[in-house]
Amino acid sequence: MFEKTLNDLIRGLRANRGNEDKYIRQAVVECRREASSQDLDVKAGALLKLAYLNMFGQDMDWAAFQTVEVMASSRFVNKRIGYMSASLGFTQTTDVLMLATNLIKKDIFAANAGDVCVALGGLADIVTPDLARDLAPDVTKLLNHSKALVRRKAVLTLYKIFLRYPEALRSSYPKLCEMLEDEDQSVVSAAVSVITELSRKNSKNYLTLAPALFNLLTTSTNNWMLIKIVKLFATMLPLEPRLVKKLISPLTDLVQATTAMSLLYECINTVVSTEILSHPSSDFLTRLCVTKLRTFFSVGDQNLKYVALLAFGKIMNTRPELILPCQDLIMECIDDADSSVRLRALDLVSYMPTRSTLPDIVRRLMLQLLPSSKLSLTDDQRKHIVHRILEMCRKETYGLIDDFDWYMSVLVDLVKVARTDIGGQLCDEIRNVCVRVEDIREFALPLLADLATSREQLEQIDRPQANGRALIAAVWCVGEFAGALDSIEPVLDRLLEVKPGAFQFELQHAYLSGVIKLFARWASQLPRFDAEARMAVQGKARKLLEFARMITSAQDVETQRRALEVVAVMNVGIQAIEEHAVDLEEQVPAFFTDIMPSLYLGEALLKPVSDTAQQHIKVPDQLDLDADIYPPTPPISPIQPARDSEDILGLEDAADRTEEERLATRKSRQERCRDDPFYIAPDASERSISGGDLIRVADLDTLPDAAQARDEKPRRRAKRSHKPVVILQDEMPDGVVQEPVGQETAPGVARSTNNPAPRNVLRVDHSGLALFDLSKQDASDAEVDELDAVLRARTELQQAPREAGKMQEKAVSKKRGKKKKKSVADEKPSRNRTAVASSPVIDVATEPEIVDSREHPLLVSAPAESMHHQGDGYLDLNEIARDEDGELEVVRKPKRKSKKAMS
Repeated sequence: MFEKTLNDLIRGLRANRGNEDKYIRQAVVECRREASSQDLDVKAGALLKLAYLNMFGQDMDWAAFQTVEVMASSRFVNKRIGYMSASLGFTQTTDVLMLATNLIKKDIFAANAGDVCVALGGLADIVTPDLARDLAPDVTKLLNHSKALVRRKAVLTLYKIFLRYPEALRSSYPKLCEMLEDEDQSVVSAAVSVITELSRKNSKNYLTLAPALFNLLTTSTNNWMLIKIVKLFATMLPLEPRLVKKLISPLTDLVQATTAMSLLYECINTVVSTEILSHPSSDFLTRLCVTKLRTFFSVGDQNLKYVALLAFGKIMNTRPELILPCQDLIMECIDDADSSVRLRALDLVSYMPTRSTLPDIVRRLMLQLLPSSKLSLTDDQRKHIVHRILEMCRKETYGLIDDFDWYMSVLVDLVKVARTDIGGQLCDEIRNVCVRVEDIREFALPLLADLATSREQLEQIDRPQANGRALIAAVWCVGEFAGALDSIEPVLDRLLEVKPGAFQFELQHAYLSGVIKLFARWASQLPRFDAEARMAVQGKARKLLEFARMITSAQDVETQRRALEVVAVMNVGIQAIEEHAVDLEEQVPAFFTDIMPSLYLGEALLKPVSDTAQQHIKVPDQLDLDADIYPPTPPISPIQPARDSEDILGLEDAADRTEEERLATRKSRQERCRDDPFYIAPDASERSISGGDLIRVADLDTLPDAAQARDEKPRRRAKRSHKPVVILQDEMPDGVVQEPVGQETAPGVARSTNNPAPRNVLRVDHSGLALFDLSKQDASDAEVDELDAVLRARTELQQAPREAGKMQEKAVSKKRGKKKKKSVADEKPSRNRTAVASSPVIDVATEPEIVDSREHPLLVSAPAESMHHQGDGYLDLNEIARDEDGELEVVRKPKRKSKKAMS
């Protein structure tokens, strides 16, 4: 009587703020003590408090047995608490669930409808495969209950049973279909909901319900049920194309008449997501859907805006001409405060630009990236905006761009205002535009030079948000297409002022390549080599030498090698200036006019190559790709250990040998070690120990400088070509026509017209229903039915003579006046025995074979618990054995071990 109630527990938690953990531990101890009480009311109160504490993460598995006891209470209040605790604390591995089978069976057949509903609700939460198998027939019987509330609960509970035990669907499916014609609309709605969920994984099983569902679609006024029916038909349309034409008329009526936005959107979504959209008879319906979607933007609900944009995206893939009139609504959503609406509108806008609208769309998107924008954008949203800008401008190979000067200015501005790590994409785009469009280089190179030497960009070049990788393309284009510059010297001076020592090696390599190309082109274009020009060339050569020396310690080996190469070249260039004859001042040294251009300036024009060009190159007939280019190297034989004086470990007799013998031995050793990759061939230095010759070691002091030892020339760069202003297309091999790019898919829409599988938001396990087929009868059920028919016939034949004997025995007992015991046949079967129903008499003589073991393997291994007692209507399945011919026969199993065959 002094136990705390749930209200006391809540008040105590509020009073112990900051010390809740200690109070909860004390409350759990009290609940344990109360749960061990013999009073069911006290136990129910303890479980109620435990259910509340379960929301705080407290475990209540230890109270599983007490939960079953409260579930068995006769009071409705306690029973409801017990089932609620079971739904919270029971799992698929709870042991006491075995004790709850008979308890739940008793409750679902209770006279009180409240007890039945509570039991059904609890069963739906705690059902396991075993419970589903045992209780599915009982729940199916409740579909005939007189109360609509119970029928509705039973229908919904069957869905949870089907998830755990799909075979129950086979026997319950006819009754479930009858619920579609129930007199109570709530029961019909529940049945439609269950069938809709079942069809999410395998709609083929429920195609036969199409007439009944179509009738409900045209007659029902329940919006919730209509939504479910429309969803159900959407899953059936890919399997039954004839439904497309049938559904156009009722869907048109619903779209025109309904005022419920949820039902309206579901109808529109079904139209735009299925084959209805592409059907010839759906033109009016599609235009009507677009008109209705326009009203979603005027309601003011952000959710309706979002779903309208989703529907526009699906229509865009098939009927883009219907979305173009709605461009004003979509453009307004670009600046919406809701990020989800804004991004969805951006996906749509990227598929709608034209030559006239592209600059305005790009301008509005660029304004969102500025620091003065009122929108709060994340890094991912900034990347998404930049991606969409580049995607719109690249459409049709830059066919929507009239002014490439404008586009290059946009790319340079994006490097500065994007403030997100998008430098790699901008680098590729800048290089691509400069390579494809030759006429833009005169305008682009000064912009790119300013970008590559910008103090603001260089100071924060280590930050990913600075997009430092875009400077790689900037300095590469300046060096590669330097001929398009009006004046090279100012750009070269500004680049030489950059300090690349702290850059990443990609930037170091790019700056070094760009600067040396600029210098080579500037020096080769000098008109004369007077004193002023001599001082200018010599000064820039020394600056370039210092510039390259900053990179000689780069971490990347290739960058370091290129820096050493430039150092060596500049040393030679400075020496050439100093040795230049005074009387040849009017002539520029050949080193700058011939040698350096041949090293760093090429004559070929760079052209873009298609990604699929390699696939279209035909292999020449005379080329065998499987043959070795070089003959295979013979296997290297292991070096035999030196003998006599050549053995390193035995040099005691090396001094006794003549000079001729030593030379002969040395020559033979060199021949043996010629193919050995680990042998260092001798140069000029050799070492000997005690007159014996050892393997020569290369003298590191005689190695040449790395810059002087370089023997390969750098890759040649293309030279500016004077051609008409065109956009270069991707090159393909001769005779191959590039395939046209397919129609672009609208955002979020798959190319396939099939309805995609919906996402399982609640993570319900439908795996058991995915492969379940109602059209195929279970083999095990067929075998058991056939066996039961044969066994019933045999049992009736065996009972016929016994009945005659019983009648005669009763007559004798009456005469004697003695009371006879009840016949064994009158006794009720034991709990683990199954009665055999009556069946027509079958002549055993006409059926010599009871059943074939190959067709019914389950009968040979029947469990010992499967008992059908003979003589009183039951037969033991373990008494079925094989005869000499391999067939099955029934044998008697007496108490003794010997077996006696039954005739």
